[in-house]
Formats: sequence, C-alpha cells, structure tokens
Amino acid sequence: KAACEVGLPVQLFFLLGAPGETEEDVKESVEFCLKYPVVDVRFYNILPFPQSELYNDLLAQNENARGAKFIRDPETHLNNSSHWFFTPVFETPERSEAERIRLLKWANKTTRKHTDEVNRKRNLQRYLAIGWPYPFAYTVSLLRKSKLLKNLLHKLRVAQLIKGFLQEDVYHRAAIASDTT
Repeated sequence: KAACEVGLPVQLFFLLGAPGETEEDVKESVEFCLKYPVVDVRFYNILPFPQSELYNDLLAQNENARGAKFIRDPETHLNNSSHWFFTPVFETPERSEAERIRLLKWANKTTRKHTDEVNRKRNLQRYLAIGWPYPFAYTVSLLRKSKLLKNLLHKLRVAQLIKGFLQEDVYHRAAIASDTT
C-alpha cells in the first residue's frame, strides 16, 4: 500500500493451486490486487520442486492413489516449466485440471483490465508532466493499449521515434530550467 501511495510501480506475482486452496482464496487475491494501483499482476501455477514438502507430499499421494496427483511426469515437468503457464502439473481433489486452468485465466484476465487502466493513467500523467496538451496526451494514452496499434507502430518504428522525442524534450526542458536558475 505504501509503495503505491508514493508512486512506485508495484508488480505482484501469485502462485495458484496449492492443495487446500479454494476458489474463494483466489477471488480474495484478485480483489486484493484490484484495491491498489499496481502496474502489473501475474498469476502462475505452483510448481512443486523435487525434495520440497509439496513435491514429496504429491509423490506420496500418487503412490497411495489418494488426494492430489501429478498430471505431468514429475521427473520432467521442471525441464519444461515454461510450457505449463496455463497447464498445471498436478491436480487436487478440490480442483481439477480444467478448473485450475479456468481460475488462472480468469485471475490474469481480470487483473489485466485493472493494470491496463492503471498504466494508461500513469502514462497520461507522464505526458502531461512534460507539457503535452491534454487532448493529445489523453488520446495517446488510450491508443497505447491497442495491440493492433502497438504492432503497427512497432513495425514502423514509431515507438522508438516517440521515445527519442520524449527523451529529447525532457532533456531540453531540464536544460532550459537549469539555464534559468
């Protein structure tokens, strides 16, 4: 809370899917994120590492055919962990694989809308701080969210030109300010 209040760009990362975690727990985590102006929120599947308590518990439950169970081969899931962004490596009696995927996608989508708006407002404040007229600054802050526009600007290298212009403008204003003092 304090970091957000002083304007620091706060990023939050959550691990979902621990045994015993409920849908209500996930919703509480999302609600927590929505209370603050954080710039990025990511929800990931929890990955049990060999020799960890979670890993050992899952192995024991797999051997006894009760409780949580590995969906992916426990010997190789860490070698391919980047592939499991939306695919859990184990499931629990409380939450099936499909249900875990649904919750993970929902949490990321819900918080993405919030962080997009937070970032748009932060960008607007930055543009206004360097003297851009409000209508232009507002329009640019809205357009930055557009994936189609981002791809087009990237191909045209417009983003690099604007970034260069912004840096030159800030340096120019700083030089003028230092000359007048």
